[in-house]
Amino acid sequence: IFLEKSVFPGLLKDIDAMVVFTEAEKNAWVERFEVDAERIFVIPHFIGTADLPINKRRNGKKLEEYIVYLGRAGTNKKTDLLLRTFCKMKELQSSLYMTISESDIAGDIVDLVRKDKRIKLLGYISDEEKAGVLQYASGVICPTDFEAFGYTAFEGSIYSKPLICSDIPVFRELLSGDGVLYFENTQASLSAALSLFGNLSSNDKQTMGKINKENVLKYSFEASLKKYQSLFSMLSLKI
Repeated sequence: IFLEKSVFPGLLKDIDAMVVFTEAEKNAWVERFEVDAERIFVIPHFIGTADLPINKRRNGKKLEEYIVYLGRAGTNKKTDLLLRTFCKMKELQSSLYMTISESDIAGDIVDLVRKDKRIKLLGYISDEEKAGVLQYASGVICPTDFEAFGYTAFEGSIYSKPLICSDIPVFRELLSGDGVLYFENTQASLSAALSLFGNLSSNDKQTMGKINKENVLKYSFEASLKKYQSLFSMLSLKI
């Protein structure tokens, strides 16, 4: 607390420039630490989309329909909320794949998760395995309180997947509204979003996925490079 209240603000006053990923992050620095807004430059991550790994279906077998959660469990991640809500929604036909382990789940819902055969806890998976999971998922879900950038949503977008996301400023800023179903971080709101997603047609999901893929193209290496070049040119003029 001492560093945040006393030392950190003094250091920030001496900066020539600060790079952040989003306008939401910029606003937070301005409001919390009173950093000069003119010294903060928004340059999003660049997202690589070339040479995506493609896994072939084995023996032409039809895969089950599933929604996938990518990432870890953590204080800002609402994985328990997702599991509690999903377990109550017996009517949902889709499965739920999650890259977390049983040890990441709250103790009072472990038994419910074990008994629900629709839920697959994948634990850590390699990039190759993740590519296969993403390729055949019907959608990607991102329940969270806070994200600096929300890269997992973009991973779903790269594979042209519709998204189901917590309604937070970063997602509203970076993602295309037409490719996302948003929900508040409550069981009622998440349940409504999952029900709506379950009732979408295949064409609707494909359309949303296409919109997300087009949106991710805005975050190219070339776009980021131009912004950094502009920043460095401006700083060089001050020297």
